[in-house]
Amino acid sequence: MLAEAKKNYQLHQNSEARKHFVEKHTGLTQYFKEEDLPHKEKTVLYFKRNQDCKFILEKGAYIIKILIENCTNCTFTLNGTVLTSTAEIWESKNITVNANTKVKTLQLDLCHDMTVRYLRASDFETMVQAGIYGLNLSFIDTRETLQTGYDILKQEHTDIDDKTDQFITRFIDGKLLTERIIRLANDFPTTEREQREFIEKSTKNAKAAEEATRKLLDSALGSKVNATDKEKLDELSKHHKQQAEDATGQLSFVGKEERDAARGEYKKKAGNEAFSDGNFKQAAVFYTEAIHLLPDNYLCYSNRSACWLKLGEHEKALADADACIAIKEDFVKGYFRRGLSLHALHRYPDAVKSFDRALALDPNNKQVLDAIKLSEYMAAKQQEEERKASYS
Repeated sequence: MLAEAKKNYQLHQNSEARKHFVEKHTGLTQYFKEEDLPHKEKTVLYFKRNQDCKFILEKGAYIIKILIENCTNCTFTLNGTVLTSTAEIWESKNITVNANTKVKTLQLDLCHDMTVRYLRASDFETMVQAGIYGLNLSFIDTRETLQTGYDILKQEHTDIDDKTDQFITRFIDGKLLTERIIRLANDFPTTEREQREFIEKSTKNAKAAEEATRKLLDSALGSKVNATDKEKLDELSKHHKQQAEDATGQLSFVGKEERDAARGEYKKKAGNEAFSDGNFKQAAVFYTEAIHLLPDNYLCYSNRSACWLKLGEHEKALADADACIAIKEDFVKGYFRRGLSLHALHRYPDAVKSFDRALALDPNNKQVLDAIKLSEYMAAKQQEEERKASYS
């Protein structure tokens, strides 16, 4: 354990991981010993587009982690040390992993027919899956097995999507438990069970604090507290009581719609902050995530349109301004940003029309008035240039 800890420390202190690709092989059997790894313990083994192969990481060999992408009918036997205890597998078919070492974290995405065998249950902690059709997880020492996958999970969770919904499998109270991952308002991943347990614990703690404060006020000691401190204790008691009521109320708001709405607002706020900091690309990413969660929120489209304008993506800015107006027909900024997009695309007469619509909604908007004047000037100039060109 000490030797492994030292290697982990040296790994983080000395250099970054380096990927070693093993790709496009058919019918190959390959052993990886310590001397075979190009970067020694700094190597990330990346298997890609292999078929009908067997790969064995020998005991005594150290790698950072293992990545498996788009492989078919392959077996991976891990006897050596995986320093991060992480394996990621995606877009693969008929894959067998024999984990004879610590692989604490498994990430599986968009695969068919997966078999994962652990020599020891103690070498496993977490498996996260999304879009896995046919998965067998087993532990030799405890003889425990789990048959899971999208088709099985769909029976209990009828609304899931195989490309976006994730499930986490862990030992909970000594038994394997698979739960759907949900995202809180701040995008923190958890499960409904954990969220409910946290709320219930928060409720219990708040009620206990409120009761303790109230008992103190009603006790003989409380009678000796001066008026100012007594008032503070009374406020503290009310605060704890409100906390308990708020936590209890949250128990009825753990549904997917409520979570998505809260996450959407969180992403929109993050977009606003990124935009204020001048990070327009990141802001566009946040607004895109917000739109996915809040498809009818006109402000998200309007704000992303502003990002595209800053980034010079004028066609995208126009499309988002149109989407914004389609949702809210009387939104001034929607028409204003549509006008700016059209102006940037040199469609000056159309820009004037959009600005006119914005002005009709907000007659005293000086910014819109200035934009109309500039677009009218550019439209006239463009028309004159076209007239001269037609004569020549």
